[in-house]
Amino acid sequence: MADVKDILLDQLDKQWARARQSENQRAQMTNFLIVIYGVLQGFIVQRKFDEPTIILACVMILLGIFGVLASFKYYERFRLSTCRVGRIMERLKELEPLANLEELEAVADKKHQARYPRLVRLRLHKLWHALHFGIIILGIVNLLIILLAPPVFTAD
Repeated sequence: MADVKDILLDQLDKQWARARQSENQRAQMTNFLIVIYGVLQGFIVQRKFDEPTIILACVMILLGIFGVLASFKYYERFRLSTCRVGRIMERLKELEPLANLEELEAVADKKHQARYPRLVRLRLHKLWHALHFGIIILGIVNLLIILLAPPVFTAD
């Protein structure tokens, strides 16, 4: 029969796997959307921001909104898993006080913060969100250019 520590360690592995899965899915979704954004932007520019590309600019905005919402959701799932990991670690610390996990974590955190003092304050999920917000802004700028720029007539 498995003892409590083995069960907790198994759950710890499962929660970390779920956290990694959330981050991997967010990265894959973002990569997929970036390809779509690039194609849309290229087509809009190739068409010289003509009126039929209004729909493409709107699609870009909608996909940007979807990207932001999906990124927030993936972050929420990631935080759920890391919160569960935290509770499991607390229980492991209670069961094995001699393991000195808190001291090990404190030393590692201090070294890490000394090595990366500015980057420690920058949250990765905010970068993901900023990317998608940037795409929304790009879509809005495209839309404004299309709507406000004078029509270009070409001699055929």
